[in-house]
Amino acid sequence: MDIQTAQRKGKVVHILSWIFIGFFIVGLIGLVVSVVGAELSAEADAAIWWICAGVSFLVILIFIALTLLCFRLGEKYRTAEADARELADSPESFFVGEKMLASFTQEGLHIHAEAGAEGNLRDVTVPYCDVTFYSVRMRTSPRAAGQKTVLLEIPARYLEADAPDKAQPSLISMDAKERLFRAIEAHGVPLIETDSGKRPEKLEKVYAVKLRQSGGKGKYISAVLAGAMILAGILLAVFGGAASSLGYLLAVFGACSAGRSIYDFARGDGSLIVYRQGVYWKERNLYESVYLPWEEIGGVTRTEQEGHSFVRFACAYGAFYYPDIDGLYDAIAQEFPEKAGREAA
Repeated sequence: MDIQTAQRKGKVVHILSWIFIGFFIVGLIGLVVSVVGAELSAEADAAIWWICAGVSFLVILIFIALTLLCFRLGEKYRTAEADARELADSPESFFVGEKMLASFTQEGLHIHAEAGAEGNLRDVTVPYCDVTFYSVRMRTSPRAAGQKTVLLEIPARYLEADAPDKAQPSLISMDAKERLFRAIEAHGVPLIETDSGKRPEKLEKVYAVKLRQSGGKGKYISAVLAGAMILAGILLAVFGGAASSLGYLLAVFGACSAGRSIYDFARGDGSLIVYRQGVYWKERNLYESVYLPWEEIGGVTRTEQEGHSFVRFACAYGAFYYPDIDGLYDAIAQEFPEKAGREAA
């Protein structure tokens, strides 16, 4: 698929998704109006209103499914467009950032701006002897299959003119494509596989710490509003007469909101769970969560940053940090002495 075709199809899908969202909103309004109409109308006309409510509910389900389909197709066309833009530069070019490409050449890995986006973006060629590629599987939970990603590690001096000699190497993420693996092999660049691809059959929890919520007045306001909706819904359902069905809907919506608030309070801002099989950064947003098997963690140390103590989990391709609270580091040192105190893999 060429660039223009992918862009055109992507725009069509984007427009359709907003149209479907509009129909979803219309269906939602129709459902509420139909329920209220059924309660306020005479018994002979109530059946018609309930049929309208059923049709509105069906419309809601259909357009939810169509909107999700559009989102999936949109992602497909965005990927196709990016691939076509890479190939337009060269058969061995790959995006390493917004409008930044890394191209395999005879001299080395050429990092440069996409055509038409030069500006102030850096243009540099890194010799292959200074390049290391890591094949990493990023997991958002211990049971997740994970998404394979390629991390490019190069000395910081190539990307930052004033970088000190002992600066940490720069890590750049690249989409794991067969075309990329073929290019790496063809140019003899080291590729380090960091994951076996196996998922743990069972998990044995060793230790866990949780960060509590900091402030978050909005969460308290949401909880109060949810309680008010439940109370108003119950009162309307009991004493509202013809509008009792609307009261039931309001109470159900309030109960769902209250359940979400309770869940948020219970989870806090995040937690870290240490398993015998690995370490799990469990964040409020699943897509920000990270699970690392112990095989990928070369060492665990305690470090100070800006007056706060952190536990540093060192991997071959970088390090992850977590606040040293509730005796986290001491617990890891006791349970995994072979990892404690080691700076790297």
